[in-house]
Amino acid sequence: MPRKGLLLTPTIVVLLCLSGNAAAQSVHTYRYSLELKSGESQFTGEPRASLRGKAIRVKKDSLDRIVQVSTLTNGKTTGYNVYHYSGNEILPSSYDYFSDGKLVFKIPIQRNANGDRIRVDYNDSSGEPVSYSTRSINGDVVETIDHQAKPAFFTIETREVSYYSPKGLLVRQENRVGSVATFDFAFDEMTGLATSRKDFAGDKFTGSAKYSYDDGVSLRDEFFDSAGTLNGVDQYENGLKTSSQRTFSDGDSKRQVFTYDPTGLAKTTKLYRKDKLICTFTYQYLRGKIKGTVARGPAGELWAEYPGLLVQDVDSKGHPEDDSDAGVIHKAGAWW
Repeated sequence: MPRKGLLLTPTIVVLLCLSGNAAAQSVHTYRYSLELKSGESQFTGEPRASLRGKAIRVKKDSLDRIVQVSTLTNGKTTGYNVYHYSGNEILPSSYDYFSDGKLVFKIPIQRNANGDRIRVDYNDSSGEPVSYSTRSINGDVVETIDHQAKPAFFTIETREVSYYSPKGLLVRQENRVGSVATFDFAFDEMTGLATSRKDFAGDKFTGSAKYSYDDGVSLRDEFFDSAGTLNGVDQYENGLKTSSQRTFSDGDSKRQVFTYDPTGLAKTTKLYRKDKLICTFTYQYLRGKIKGTVARGPAGELWAEYPGLLVQDVDSKGHPEDDSDAGVIHKAGAWW
């Protein structure tokens, strides 16, 4: 299960699941994926209710090796790995990662004499190197550094410093983005879920977050400024975010209300500023893939179109916050 607010590097994505290439002999569904110091995963917690929210389906072969782990959202498979073993080895030597049924990465694994992962390479579907991660183990602390396979004009080093309990289970992780930012997570050892987070810009503490769950399914996220004042809340139903509220230091505020279709695909997002409806985003799909977003004003008038993008928030001129040039803007001037 993805952790709260985590930078989704390939290292984090693939630690969610394991699989293999032998015939499956058993299939079980679990709620939790626990990260082990070795770099492998341990699965626990049968879902109490129907497959609402996120779950993990694990298949094993006749040697009791994990041969497939699928990540599920409300019962729908969103990704899975196919692992390869050398002979009767119990740990995989490589695996393939699939998303929406398509091969994304081919991933060989290097291990030390204890079987711990020390390097993981990420090659694209054609086998071309994309990136790799190295793991340094020192007692109960593991440092993972992500590297680009080819030199780039500008890169920011990302690294994780992970702390494990005497049982070898993850209890804390610092996600460092160069010297720019650090996200310090605390984890529940028994569920592998993030319980809280502290944020830093350089060495300066900037805020924190707390996470609540029901049977392992996200229920509520609370966000606090550096003084400990609540300034944001995200609410969930069946693991899907239904609303997000933020209050800013200048007195401005933002609220988003999300709806979904029966399959869990985003249907609409209503954007409010200071409790005033600004616009409604509606999403268009083609065979389950996002085709585009349309933004309409409070009276239903066409304000903007965003081909190929799923947009849930914009700046005051209607451009997505992460791309100030994207979109065909029909409403000129400030939107609020």
